[in-house]
Amino acid sequence: MSVYNNFDIGTVANPLYVATVSGSYTDRSGSIASGGTAQTIMAANAGRFGFWILNSSSANLYLNDIGGAAQAGGSSLTLVPGQLYELPTNARATAAVSLYGATTGQTFVAREW
Repeated sequence: MSVYNNFDIGTVANPLYVATVSGSYTDRSGSIASGGTAQTIMAANAGRFGFWILNSSSANLYLNDIGGAAQAGGSSLTLVPGQLYELPTNARATAAVSLYGATTGQTFVAREW
């Protein structure tokens, strides 16, 4: 029996399951089309397993994976310049994903799978 942090791992009584996902990334990179307005960068997708977004601009971007992104408050996450956000592996965000940037032309790099 293997023990790690007081949990049985990979035993008959407590097997370790590994799921693999086949497929490829879909590039969702782009730029803010209209500063001061949330824009959808990934449509709702019941088959989405994950995504990541990198703020490649020089100003903050605001991300929301359950509704319209906004600069302040609500459930938006702030991405500072150079910051990467990756959906946690135990989460499934199937709703539309939106970004808010204050300035037209702010860039981001994004992948969905």
